[in-house]
Amino acid sequence: MNDALWIEETSRLYTRYQLELVEALNLCPWAKRARQAGQVELKVALQAGDDPAPSLRQISEWAARGDLEIGLLIFPRIGLGRRDFERFVAGLVKADADRLGLQSPTFALAAFHPDASADMGTPERLVPYWRRTPDPTIQLVLMSALERVRQGDVGGTGYFDMSQLDLSDPKSAAKFFAPARESLRERVASANLKTLQAQGQEAVEARFAEILQDHQQTRLMLEQAAARER
Repeated sequence: MNDALWIEETSRLYTRYQLELVEALNLCPWAKRARQAGQVELKVALQAGDDPAPSLRQISEWAARGDLEIGLLIFPRIGLGRRDFERFVAGLVKADADRLGLQSPTFALAAFHPDASADMGTPERLVPYWRRTPDPTIQLVLMSALERVRQGDVGGTGYFDMSQLDLSDPKSAAKFFAPARESLRERVASANLKTLQAQGQEAVEARFAEILQDHQQTRLMLEQAAARER
C-alpha cells in the first residue's frame, strides 16, 4: 500500500512540474504536444541505491515498443546528490551503448535533479536550474523525435519573432529561413534564458518554491505512513 502511495504522489508532483513550469513557460519545444498525443510515459523507480539494471530493463522495454517519444524515470528514494545522480545517468548511457554495440541508441538521456541554483552567466549554465524536478528524474527522448525537432518539424513560434518576418522582403525572408548556427540544445537554452529574464527570476522561483513545499509536505506524509505500517 505504501509503495502505491509513493508512486501516486511522486507522479502527481512531477505532473505539477510538467504543467506549471515546463508547459506553462514553454521550456521544451515538444513536451506538450507529445503529452497530448499520448506519447509520454512516466515510471516511478522506488529503488534506494544506484543499481543500473532496473533502469536498463525499463529503457529496453520502452525502446521495443516504438510508440513512445518521451519516457520519464523518477527516483524518489535514490538518495543521490546532483553530481552523483548525473554520474549514475552517464553510467546508464554507457551501459546502454555497450549493450547495443554498433546499433544506435533509441533514446537520448538527460539528468534532472532538484538541487541546482540559477547561474545566468550563459544560457547553457542555466540548464540545471530549469531541470529542478521535485525528485531526481531521467528524461528519455526518442532520437528520431529529436531529429524532427532539429529539422524544424515542430509547431509554434517559440524561437522566432514572427512579427519581424516580411515575406515581401527577400532579405527578411532569407534571414528567417536561413539554417540556425546554434544547435537545438543551444537554441532551447537561449530561449529559456530569455524566458527567465522576461518572467523575472522572483516570479519563476515562486513557482518552483510552491512545488518544493508540496514535495516536502508530501514526503513527510509518506514517511509517516511508512512508519505506521512498520
